[in-house]
Amino acid sequence: RFYLGSLAAFLAAVFVKENAIVVPALIGLGELVRGEPEPPWGRLRRIMRERGSALAGFLVPVCILFGVRRAVLKGFIMSKEAGVFDLENPLVAVSPAVRIGNAAILLWRYVAKTFLPIGLSADHSAYALPLDVRITQARSLLALAALGLAALATLFFARRRPLAAFGSALFMVTFLPTANFVFPIGTIFAERLMYLPSAGLLCVAVGLALDGPRAVPRPANWPWRETAVAALVLVSIGATWMRNRVFASDSALYADMIVKVPNSAKAHYNYAFDALRRNVKDVPKAHVRQATEIFPRYYDAWALLGKLEWDDGRLEQAVAAYRRAVEIFGHYENGRWGLAKTLEVSGARVEAERAFHAGIKEFPESYPLAFHYASFLEESDRYEDAEIEWARAVRVGSGAGKARMAHARILSALHREEEAWNEARWALVGDPGNSDARQFLANRYEASGKILGAASELLRALRSDPQDATLAAMYLELLDRHQELRCRRKLAVVMIVARFGAQPRNLRLRTALNAPS
Repeated sequence: RFYLGSLAAFLAAVFVKENAIVVPALIGLGELVRGEPEPPWGRLRRIMRERGSALAGFLVPVCILFGVRRAVLKGFIMSKEAGVFDLENPLVAVSPAVRIGNAAILLWRYVAKTFLPIGLSADHSAYALPLDVRITQARSLLALAALGLAALATLFFARRRPLAAFGSALFMVTFLPTANFVFPIGTIFAERLMYLPSAGLLCVAVGLALDGPRAVPRPANWPWRETAVAALVLVSIGATWMRNRVFASDSALYADMIVKVPNSAKAHYNYAFDALRRNVKDVPKAHVRQATEIFPRYYDAWALLGKLEWDDGRLEQAVAAYRRAVEIFGHYENGRWGLAKTLEVSGARVEAERAFHAGIKEFPESYPLAFHYASFLEESDRYEDAEIEWARAVRVGSGAGKARMAHARILSALHREEEAWNEARWALVGDPGNSDARQFLANRYEASGKILGAASELLRALRSDPQDATLAAMYLELLDRHQELRCRRKLAVVMIVARFGAQPRNLRLRTALNAPS
């Protein structure tokens, strides 16, 4: 029961987070080090003889995981339909030998950051870190040689310093899946990946300082080893406390990234995006431009630059930026929509229509493209074409209220009133508080002589948005036009005065309140 339970827990773990795939190796490592000391190879043979089949059972969840990944992602390790963008991990764009050489350099960087946690950053994407572009370069060769020596030292200390050897093996076992050695992953370097492997490095430090046989125990005048370990813990606590302040807000985090990794394109993009969200003027554009200079194929940055140029009224530059984003990555919905819309605003309507067609061909189920193309056709007075496109926008937008009301408006313009009423009613089904739909129906009710229905629709709209002074004025004006509703008007005035005051700021509402009742 316990064994089957552990297999089930492991199966759940690898589907929650693939890093849990190291569990079988950790179990095997635990079997190697526990119990009385004995030669490593003899212990390994004994474990495989006594528990080999039980350890092999842990491969079943691994096979299930890879089978599901192959079925869903069309690949065992990486999706065949997506892949890793070299903005996130530049190592995906180099040969395996160069990738391994740089991964060895980065491994020692991880080790250094664990024991000396300074200069930490939440981002190390392109091109925050310098890379060796050839495996024959000195740094790569030195890092690989040091890695080989560390492996030999692990074997050497297996009996003399077992805790240090265990820590070294624990570090390599838990770090290997994310080390970019066997295959590239979605990031080149991320300090969060050291959360579990750092436990192995601390075991190495403690094992070298405190572990090992002593022929004659001697009392020390000053326990320097224990003091060193305690100092390391205190330094780590202080570093954690300091680092947590960086994560107090997005603004603090992105500002820290700009300082720590000034050569990261993503750092500049994130800083600019956050500044734009906070309505900080002048700052974003310079950082977005820097992001495109650091990583010229950063299509998100080109699209954001297009938006900033559009906001500044520099439509020619906006079109050029959006066009560049689409050239870099054609299957980019935001870029397709931005290019078509900026061409439309700049007056190049023929080019804009071609851009809309190209975008819809690439993204036939895109709601933004369908919505804005329908609006484009309506503004061009091509009502028949606009009606077809609004109907498509309703479909791809899963019945979005704005699309339904635009469709209702165009149906009314085409004198298809019954269909227009139905669309407005469907808009209310999805959103009973849709004020536009209530106003649309109120106007149609009044035009057809159903005054009570019109008043009811406006009153419902006002109840949905009780602070809308325009709706309140429309309601009073409707009651003024139809004297049979004068009793309702007296109640409405009392309600509106209580809500907005005797002298509301809205001029239209003031006029309606002062009309004779």
